[in-house]
Amino acid sequence: MARVALKQLSLAQLQRELTRRQGALPRLQKKRKKLVAALQKVDNAIAALGGAAAPKKARVRRGRPLRKAKRAKNKQSLGEVLAKVLQGAKSMKIVDLTKAVKRRGYKSKAKNFRLIVNQALVKDKRFRSVRRGRYALSKAARAPVKRAAVKKARRKKVTAKKAPVASATG
Repeated sequence: MARVALKQLSLAQLQRELTRRQGALPRLQKKRKKLVAALQKVDNAIAALGGAAAPKKARVRRGRPLRKAKRAKNKQSLGEVLAKVLQGAKSMKIVDLTKAVKRRGYKSKAKNFRLIVNQALVKDKRFRSVRRGRYALSKAARAPVKRAAVKKARRKKVTAKKAPVASATG
């Protein structure tokens, strides 16, 4: 018999279906009772042979809630450590970056630290995706230049261009 969606049935058809299902309920309950009795016999036989009985249902733990793990404290942010790791490399895989960051002493209590590293790489503008699973420093982050050094270089250029002006009075 083809299955028909209950939405498509008329009220009389729905009532017949409901009585049919309610009629099946006592049979299923009787079958369940027999199966529970058979299972109890098997558990008793196992216990008689010295084996463990069926495990009891887990109880709900009551009392004071468990404490959450404390957050690891690091001297530098994950983004800074990742930037230092990628400074010398062209590009690296996320797995290799994760290992390198941990080798540098970055502490994390995350269950899936690789996912945290991936999120940091995606969110931070200092990094760019080279191809799937490989990241590198963006061009702006690759060559960090200090402002003081730039100003000093500009001053040298300006003073070198200025030539002594001869006076026109005579």
